[in-house]
Amino acid sequence: MRRTAALLIILAVAAPAGAQPNTAIEKGSTVKIDYTLKDDKGEVLDSSTGKEPLAFKQGAQQIIPGLDRAILGMKVGDTKKVVVKPEEAYGKVDPKAEAEVPRRRCRRAPPSWARVSWPKGRTAIPTR
Repeated sequence: MRRTAALLIILAVAAPAGAQPNTAIEKGSTVKIDYTLKDDKGEVLDSSTGKEPLAFKQGAQQIIPGLDRAILGMKVGDTKKVVVKPEEAYGKVDPKAEAEVPRRRCRRAPPSWARVSWPKGRTAIPTR
């Protein structure tokens, strides 16, 4: 079972329509970012490459708190590497809320980092 101590997020602030160069992001700003999300071993978990940038309103709790804070003050065109700890994202991992599920029991083979959640906070992590 692989647990991630922290996530590395490499982000670039995209220029939304009408944005002026060197405009700093402040609370309430509409923001678009391109990002690459990696685990603590450097494996890419998600990326906006080839997709629309992630759009959100800064400070409106639409993204994880650690990323929301890291983006504050960045400017259009800036790039930054951000390490987000679990407590700055979705909270610490609770081993009592996890269950291992053999891959053969899944209808489709999920990626190695996938977690499947169901009510009451239980999480399943597919294994070999």
